[in-house]
Amino acid sequence: MKRIKIMMPIVVSAALIASVVVGLFGCAPAPATTAGETTPAVETKAAEVTTTAPAKKPVIGFVMLTLTHPYHVEQMESGKKAGEAYGVDEIWLSSEVNMEKNLANIEALIQQKVDAIVCDPVDVKGILPAIDKCKEAGIPFITSYGKLEHEWAYNTPCADRDNMYGLTQIMAAYLNYDGGVCKLVGLPGQYCAEQRKQGFDEAVADIQKEHPNFKVLSEQPTDWDPVKAEKILEDWIVAYPKIDGIITSSDGLLYAAVDMVKRAGRENEINLFGHDGDKKALELVRDGQFKADVLLGATRLEWFIVRYVSDILTGKNPPRAVEMPTYFVMTDETAEKCYANGLSKDYSYITPEKAIEWATQGNLEFGPDKEVTYKEAEF
Repeated sequence: MKRIKIMMPIVVSAALIASVVVGLFGCAPAPATTAGETTPAVETKAAEVTTTAPAKKPVIGFVMLTLTHPYHVEQMESGKKAGEAYGVDEIWLSSEVNMEKNLANIEALIQQKVDAIVCDPVDVKGILPAIDKCKEAGIPFITSYGKLEHEWAYNTPCADRDNMYGLTQIMAAYLNYDGGVCKLVGLPGQYCAEQRKQGFDEAVADIQKEHPNFKVLSEQPTDWDPVKAEKILEDWIVAYPKIDGIITSSDGLLYAAVDMVKRAGRENEINLFGHDGDKKALELVRDGQFKADVLLGATRLEWFIVRYVSDILTGKNPPRAVEMPTYFVMTDETAEKCYANGLSKDYSYITPEKAIEWATQGNLEFGPDKEVTYKEAEF
């Protein structure tokens, strides 16, 4: 704060007033004085006036894996809205699925002296030297949905392995544990992609112990690229005369399949199972074109992360690893079919209508006016 001293007149004599008037107008008579009378001196006293500069908003830098995938675009758009609600400024950078650019973006944000960095690492080991630099600069480093083995990192993992394990069980039950399926994988080496792949592979192994007719036709990495995923889908449609199900690690990779299976006249054969809880995907679940999904939700995730970072910056000391709640999404009809075919009712679900409400309004769960109790993630 800046203190300005202003000299304030306290006592002003009649003579002084008169002299000022004379000086201005040249016609006022000088005041008479008597013997022994003196003119009081003018006294001054310093008065303090306080001015307050506008408070500087905290700046959060976001280093994203990519900003071309629909999920990440929604993350950025919703993150900006959350930032406005929490009174923070934001910088959004894309790494274009490139580790060198991932590191360069973090270095740039350190040089800009941002207050916190949220990062979706291309590689969980390759990012560690950059976190060392954040520690040296005293800048909190928060994973954007993931887990890192570094004492300076704040982690925001979701139950990716368990969610994909459960979604695969739902798919198998819907198919009555008989048929061939394909799997779109994310980016090899990236935390959530590896967790989701692990969940799928483990579920398939467990299912095949009792149901050997449930088979995996193909499992292909996409690098989270919808264009690459579309080419893989086209190849599958040509290569396999019968596909009972396609399951994805991310909704945005599977949208092309909706029209593709229709054009091939195979919409009654190929059942689609999404993951992430995009609004578009949840509407497809509601309309029967996706059979099930997992509600993570880019909007929910980014409101959750901005809330978490805000609590870190304001000294509320949340746990260093927190897990956002997620849900399986099915229509009642699909759920009844799966349960009838043997799916455990431990796999509870919410309807697509409820999921759409939560997926599109992150403030309903994580707004500034909401009490948030963090679930500490297990490592």
